[in-house]
Amino acid sequence: GPLPTSNAQSTFDYQDDGTEAENVDDLAFQPLPSSTSSSTTSSSSGGTPDRSTSSDSMLRIELWSHPFQQTAQPQEFNIGTFSSALFVGMIFVLIPVSLAVDMVYDREMKAKNQLRVNGLSSSLYLSAYFIVLSGLMLVICAALLGLVFLFDIPSFRQPPALITLGVLVFLYSPAGILCSTCFSYFFDRTDSAQSILPNILTFVGLIPFILVVFLDMLGIEVKAALALHYVFSLINPMYIPYATVYFVDRVYIACRLSSACAELSMAHYMTEEVIVMACGCLLHIPIWAFCLRVSDVMKSGGRMRDLFHRSASEEDVMTEEQCTGEYEDEDVRHERSRVFRLTSNPQQSQQDDTTGTQPVVLVKSLRKEFSQESLCGNCCCCADDEPPRKKISVRSLSIAVDAGEVLGLLGHNGAGKTTTMKIMTGETAPTRGTVRVAGHSITINQDDAFKTLGYCPQHDALWKNVTVREHLELYARIRGVRGKDLNRLISTYLTGLHINEHANKQTQHCSGGTRRKLSYAMAMVGAPKVVLLDEPSTGMDPKSKRFLWDTILASFHGKRCAMLTTHSMEEADALCSRVGIMVKGELRCLGSTQHLKNLYGAGYTLEIKLKHIENIYSETPIESQPSSSQEQLQLDQSTDHIAPVISNCIDNRSMALRNFVTDLFPSATLEESFADRLVYSVPQQAVSSLAECFSRLEKAKIELDIEEYSFSQTTLEQVFLKFAHYDEETSSVQ
Repeated sequence: GPLPTSNAQSTFDYQDDGTEAENVDDLAFQPLPSSTSSSTTSSSSGGTPDRSTSSDSMLRIELWSHPFQQTAQPQEFNIGTFSSALFVGMIFVLIPVSLAVDMVYDREMKAKNQLRVNGLSSSLYLSAYFIVLSGLMLVICAALLGLVFLFDIPSFRQPPALITLGVLVFLYSPAGILCSTCFSYFFDRTDSAQSILPNILTFVGLIPFILVVFLDMLGIEVKAALALHYVFSLINPMYIPYATVYFVDRVYIACRLSSACAELSMAHYMTEEVIVMACGCLLHIPIWAFCLRVSDVMKSGGRMRDLFHRSASEEDVMTEEQCTGEYEDEDVRHERSRVFRLTSNPQQSQQDDTTGTQPVVLVKSLRKEFSQESLCGNCCCCADDEPPRKKISVRSLSIAVDAGEVLGLLGHNGAGKTTTMKIMTGETAPTRGTVRVAGHSITINQDDAFKTLGYCPQHDALWKNVTVREHLELYARIRGVRGKDLNRLISTYLTGLHINEHANKQTQHCSGGTRRKLSYAMAMVGAPKVVLLDEPSTGMDPKSKRFLWDTILASFHGKRCAMLTTHSMEEADALCSRVGIMVKGELRCLGSTQHLKNLYGAGYTLEIKLKHIENIYSETPIESQPSSSQEQLQLDQSTDHIAPVISNCIDNRSMALRNFVTDLFPSATLEESFADRLVYSVPQQAVSSLAECFSRLEKAKIELDIEEYSFSQTTLEQVFLKFAHYDEETSSVQ
């Protein structure tokens, strides 16, 4: 090629007359072939030069070449650079995704909420997870960088390249963990997160990377590629791993194409693209940390304003008249008035004038609504005509629980019992209303409220690979138990609940009864003032259930109280000092079990079963029966004539029995009659003396051929079934 003037040497030509030719720098240059041709022609035409004149007229030609000066670096598509950036970057993207899936498992099994209820704040939980996962990712990334060095990849062989790659990976690790964790909040099941989340985040980073690389390598729009690199580095952390490998490798390729670059240093790697990625990583950390906090609050059913401290005025609820239900009884209205009276003056001591004690739990006008989208809610033709429907799970619930009290909430599935528990534990935010636990609001002072709260959920929130003892030790430490007290407390619960032999078993190998006992122990550890028990005896055998009942009865005295939900009327009758029955989210009745039996029961139930006619015949004395086969045959042949007589006899017995019951209990009503069985409902005021009733029933048992009878008070289950029947009637009317 033509010789560059900047590197030309001072070469002189001497003519035959001895005069000096002008500097070569001032002459036009000729291509190498023509110069060589001129030299050859000169030598051949002149023949052998005369030695006498050679010293005076010697001709000298010097030739050399130099690379063409390039104003811009040539760009070419290198499949090796692209593929290495693609696969190595994908590995760095999948590492934080696989680690963040573990948080989905905690939410799926409700362990996260269980930790929070026991006093572990959400900020501390997320911070601990962030530190542990970031540390694990750094260790894994360091091992991968070591493998890159051992494989002796040319572009990463130089120490500056490894240092640059390591620094960018170090800065990316926390941002990648935070971003992956935020995306994991879109999933409620671990298997869904494991199969979908890696694909989503891989393509979130891969598609922008391919766009930038094609523009950069093909040299179509270099400025556009750089601008897109700026944008993606600052808004998309999943783009950075791909771009990191590519732009670090790009420095090595550019140096290899240029002979002016003999050895790479850190200065070569401090390119504009690398600096932008480092700044982007630092920017992503606070942004995604805030997004993680927002995601955590929203996932728990909260709102954006819950991120900030709210004043008490935001807790205002409906008036007492607006909260009155349509079907509630006088006891429920009295309880609501009591709650409104206790919360009317927050500055004054919330002491009940009726009981003389300060309630430990106050629930005021609690309401929870869930939106139900219609099948054509997204259709443009009916979206304006049909507003979104709402399902009300809890309707204006107001209740106060005193110290030393065990309050039971009864109701069928969907009545609102578990939803009430979830609101009280912060798992679900209320649509309206307030809940105070030991004087602390669960919306304003949630951390303080949870320090006094224990929770036994309906479904066991236990880690499968953690032992029984380790569960108790963890929750005891969260409650602040330390040192010798820790081991003593754990031994007390293991021995007292008869699960000492399962202490070192993983919970996945324990029976359902053992897991329920462990959940109860976790709720009781640290002696919280308020314990919420959501169907605690579900799945237990009768022996374990009875033992759990005895433990509950012995635990709640003095300043402690409990709220219990159950489907077992027997359990509520045995444990609860007061019982409330919920129907369609509304509290219909409230009071002691005996009070509810007296108020809604029929008083007593009399059930009588008469002897069958064959049994009467078999009990006839032997001498009165046929003495010969001939007499027996004659009796059998006359059966058709005797049947009307027997039917008449049965009617006479039933009539005599009904006359007896009417004489004994004039206000009794016949509820059911089938064959030889009669069931009467006896009002409580109709029974003046139980001794007299049983005396006359025993006498009638002999005279009226009664096989057996039962005279008992109305059970709580019968009261519950009565309200369930009301629910069915109101549903059919609607």
